[in-house]
Amino acid sequence: MFEITEEQEDRFRSTERERKAELIERIRKNAQKHYDQNEENYQSAGSPGSYRAMNKWQDLLDLCSIALESLSTECWRCQQRYAGLFYEMFLPLLDYVNENYHVMMEPVHFTGESVDPRDAAEVAHFLWERTWIIDDYLTETALPEEQCEIISGWKRCISGTFIIERHLKKGSVFISDDNDSVYLVNGIIDSWEEMIPAPTPVIVKTTLLPFRDVIISDGLASAFPIRFGRNMADEFKETYMTAKKNKTLISQI
Repeated sequence: MFEITEEQEDRFRSTERERKAELIERIRKNAQKHYDQNEENYQSAGSPGSYRAMNKWQDLLDLCSIALESLSTECWRCQQRYAGLFYEMFLPLLDYVNENYHVMMEPVHFTGESVDPRDAAEVAHFLWERTWIIDDYLTETALPEEQCEIISGWKRCISGTFIIERHLKKGSVFISDDNDSVYLVNGIIDSWEEMIPAPTPVIVKTTLLPFRDVIISDGLASAFPIRFGRNMADEFKETYMTAKKNKTLISQI
């Protein structure tokens, strides 16, 4: 009997949410158009029919808002589950690296206690420069097949400095400072717009990781308070628009 994996189910649900959201948004825009037309008629002529129509279209607008909020809540719950899975895999890996290579001078454990981001960043930096350690970890650790596949994919990590050019519904646009490659990057728990509530473009230093069918970071990003002038901002915008036009926007690594 054919079985659907959890990853396939999540991907299907994500596609369904996007399809439903697009449909609801089209209905909402149409309802808003009719509401505005009837409001204009009512204000100019005082027509009772226009007033009743306004109430009808307002009811539909309210239903659309409720439906979109429900989809957003479902998406948030899915994101929370992904975040739990990521840290369930990432923190034990950091413990393994530190215990075997003594990155930190004092004993530090990342699982089972609060994590100092500075300690985690130091161990993670050591790991991302020596990704062959991941093979040793997977050989010595009994993990579910899905987790092994995800962690093994982290050997394709991309560390560096990036420009966050803009935020989109499906992620934030990262431009590599090294080669102008353009990535679509998701947050782990919160969106990048929520994590770094600064006007774009903004410069960050982090490591990008593949996670299922999206790109995330290792959660250890550093933002720099640098303000860009109009010319630089326009250059970043052009880089993104070119990648979008040429379909070279990278959403998987």
